[in-house]
Amino acid sequence: MPLAFGVTTFFVLSAIIGALQVYDGLLMCADSRPRPAMMVVSTIEFVWLIVSIFWIVDWQGQPWRWVPLSYVGYNFAWWTYFLCVRPQIPDDPREFSIPKWWGMLSAAFGVYFAVVSVVAATAFA
Repeated sequence: MPLAFGVTTFFVLSAIIGALQVYDGLLMCADSRPRPAMMVVSTIEFVWLIVSIFWIVDWQGQPWRWVPLSYVGYNFAWWTYFLCVRPQIPDDPREFSIPKWWGMLSAAFGVYFAVVSVVAATAFA
């Protein structure tokens, strides 16, 4: 294992990350302006992205590898959209807005990620 915790713990923590994504997505739908809570969740999600990459590398050929792969793919899509498709990010953070559809997509992915993580955690328990 690449980190100091087991497979079940990884999936339980992934389910918590999924729940945080649902919360973050709902915040984005309610208000398109960045909030401090969104920044905290984004930081946690970024750390989990790095953790997921370590698990992907360690899980060569494992059947549940697609769970962290989907998380990395979701993050790649987010970064691609905001850095390539929508590069006109304003200098003033108060002028920055997040499209409501992205908030809905984020919440939907969070539901998916939480559910598959719980299923995977029970499979390894």
